[in-house]
Amino acid sequence: MPTYAAIVIDVTAPDQPVLAVLDVPAWQWAGDYWPDLASRCPLRVAVGDGARSSNRLHLDPLTPADRCGDQSPDGRGRAWLDSGGSPLAYGRCARGGCPLAR
Repeated sequence: MPTYAAIVIDVTAPDQPVLAVLDVPAWQWAGDYWPDLASRCPLRVAVGDGARSSNRLHLDPLTPADRCGDQSPDGRGRAWLDSGGSPLAYGRCARGGCPLAR
């Protein structure tokens, strides 16, 4: 019998936020479905490569990880981002810190 996570993954396009992902039970987030569910999560905030200052050594910048819109620095959700705050202040979108996997 297929799980709810498998059904959501099969009927939706990858890298497209889908509200049905929020209804997936926590134990299915913690399993092998994590990469597929995370790419479809509507809470995920993509962090682009912004302009970074460099010195004469010219160190290559690291690509920042995507962030979770539910882990805001002030506890107000996306209001921080909507008011001009940086997405880098949010918690990382990772399996260990995901509020949907608890």
